[in-house]
Amino acid sequence: MYMSSFHWILFAIQIDAHTVWIYDSLGSRSMYQDLIDLINKAWARFLTKHIKLKEPIEPLNFRSDKMV
Repeated sequence: MYMSSFHWILFAIQIDAHTVWIYDSLGSRSMYQDLIDLINKAWARFLTKHIKLKEPIEPLNFRSDKMV
């Protein structure tokens, strides 16, 4: 969880569903696209290195919801 003033962001990773839920107090997903890209790279690396998948890796599903 990242907190700056009154703005917070929570990434809830649901591994079995290949989904990352993003809860953002301001609903400003464009602010953290770099973090989404980084998480997808780490996911692909984990699957290829530790699970030994060789087929193309689909990125995680990112879903967002504004919470107040």
